[in-house]
Amino acid sequence: MEEKEDIEQLKNYEILEKLGQGGFGSVYKIKNKANNKIYALKQISLTGADENEIKSVKNEANILSKIKHKNIVNYCGSYSDAQYFNIFMEYCDGSDLRKIINDFKTYKHPIPKYLINYIMKEITNGIKELHNNKLIHRDLKPDNILITKDFKVKIGDFGLSKQLNSVSQYVKTQLGTLHYMAPEIIQENLYNNKVDIWALGCILYELCTLNICFKAVSLQKVIDKIIAGEPDKINISLYGTDFENLINLLIKKDYKQRPNINELYNKLNENDSNDNEKNQNDEINLREKYDSIIERNKNLTFDYINKDYDEEEYSPPYHNFRAVVVDLGTRFIRYNFAGEEHPYLIPTCIGFPKSEEKDILFIGKDAEELNNDLDLIYPIKNGIFYDWDNLEKLLGFIFEKELKIDPKNHLIILTESPFNTKENREKLVELIFEKFNFPALIIENKAVLNCYRTCKDIGLNINISESGTYIVPVFDNFKLDQSKIKYDIGGQALTEYMAKLLSEINPKFLNNSFKSTVEDIKNKVCYCCWDTKYYNDCLKDFDNPIDYELPDGCQITIKEPRIKCPEIFFQPSLIYKIGDNLPLSCVNSIEKCDKDIRELLLENIILTGGSSKIKNLKERLCSEMKDYLPSDMREKINIESKGATDCWGMASIIGSIGTYNKIIYSSDYLDTEIHRYFF
Repeated sequence: MEEKEDIEQLKNYEILEKLGQGGFGSVYKIKNKANNKIYALKQISLTGADENEIKSVKNEANILSKIKHKNIVNYCGSYSDAQYFNIFMEYCDGSDLRKIINDFKTYKHPIPKYLINYIMKEITNGIKELHNNKLIHRDLKPDNILITKDFKVKIGDFGLSKQLNSVSQYVKTQLGTLHYMAPEIIQENLYNNKVDIWALGCILYELCTLNICFKAVSLQKVIDKIIAGEPDKINISLYGTDFENLINLLIKKDYKQRPNINELYNKLNENDSNDNEKNQNDEINLREKYDSIIERNKNLTFDYINKDYDEEEYSPPYHNFRAVVVDLGTRFIRYNFAGEEHPYLIPTCIGFPKSEEKDILFIGKDAEELNNDLDLIYPIKNGIFYDWDNLEKLLGFIFEKELKIDPKNHLIILTESPFNTKENREKLVELIFEKFNFPALIIENKAVLNCYRTCKDIGLNINISESGTYIVPVFDNFKLDQSKIKYDIGGQALTEYMAKLLSEINPKFLNNSFKSTVEDIKNKVCYCCWDTKYYNDCLKDFDNPIDYELPDGCQITIKEPRIKCPEIFFQPSLIYKIGDNLPLSCVNSIEKCDKDIRELLLENIILTGGSSKIKNLKERLCSEMKDYLPSDMREKINIESKGATDCWGMASIIGSIGTYNKIIYSSDYLDTEIHRYFF
């Protein structure tokens, strides 16, 4: 498969098996019917993916098409149709590095030194090719290192890779997988290709210890360890000092002190030349040797690492259970296994026929598509659970039909609104334990998860959701209930007001079928006037119209609605709302907190939600909050805009850590102390 395939329509290929599935795409093993060649097909649904997801997969195809190297998965071609974007790649017929590590860990046998050196040299060789072509991978981890049956090592998954203009260029985008993410990415500083060097150090650590590099009892402690550049202390004297010194060199907090990829490659070759076992790393025999080691040690136990921490602290009773993460939202439920790249999405609704046949029901997307013939029920309103029977049906559908799991064998992580009530939380726990029989549960608050995105345990989360804007102070990873405020204007109010404004151009925008179009217009063309004082002047002298193409191909010109729509955050009277505006509500929330933490909250304001990316919204909010603050606190204010919330993603990271400090067990959830802590 060294030559690029002349890709034809998918009908010319036979799908042999599904290899895996992510949040917006699937990977298949396929065969060309004409020549019997085997490929891997990555197929991404264009209808279910947002712009960023489509951009990511097209970026992967673009990166792969530029690189041809023995340690990088070969690109064979791509094409798109009305429904899917299809990438044809080389099929790697073995497994991945994660399975290799897990196999050795299962049988408690160290990975031989010659094998570690061989794997690291091959990965480094592939990364060397990327860096020499001004590319950063940005998501190196054992899961993305493929191992063929004859033990060839191939780097895959280039969805997060970045093309640089020069080898010395820096970028500033927070991407990757937490345990392999360099401190400069977490802290949102400028970074370069040395982030791949850090990830290689984490992989080497894992190969030597069979444990992830930064292990801790909570997400915040993992983040703190990474930022400090302090992995767990290890004793790998089994390998001499070569690997330990190399790990310390690669995992340097200051990226300038890390070697470049050429220096690392030379260092590994130097280690190899000093290794008495160097003749054993002939790749032809590696698979046979690997299988032999695993077979020999199936019934042996060999603890070769001296741990400097209490195993019990890191190993709750269900730490080996694969966690399921479910983000319960008003419009959508997002769900998947912890550690997966993306969640699946299902509309939070159930439909019953308008006839008397109420035993037939339609769930999620099926219900929404048949909305004219069904009575639709939404079990979650404004983030609060209202209809428990239908919520049970929705969750049952997800567990049984979609994820196909037996809940008894899984831990579940749920998200909840900051305004969820104690009674609702108790009912939710009862549902999870008594109806679905999960053995353990974690409930994560969405405001706390949004603060995790800034790698801090304190902040004021301003989350613009569909039903309203939630203003929630967070301190030490807990929301401060006495200071939270719900502001009634959110994404839905913006959409309805935009529809009303656009109806002056064409009345059809008030039709419910145009809701998605109105939402798209709202997100793409709106911007905030700089100051309330000049709002009326801006309307009078408006000279910034924009053309927008409708789904039917027609174009409309949008003028004043561009600034009128988001103005309701600052002048709620425009939609006949009485009360404080958004900036004053934020200041009121901070003033309800203890004096000692007010400055810290002002310095760590996190603006989230789909509508938070409206142009100038962050700057306008910052400016108007200053008008309500004492003069000595005005310069303290700092707002970070994080865009759409990713509560599922943050909860997934918590689940993939494998250690939890807020876990409820089914065996003792009625205990008084448990209730006092969680309810």
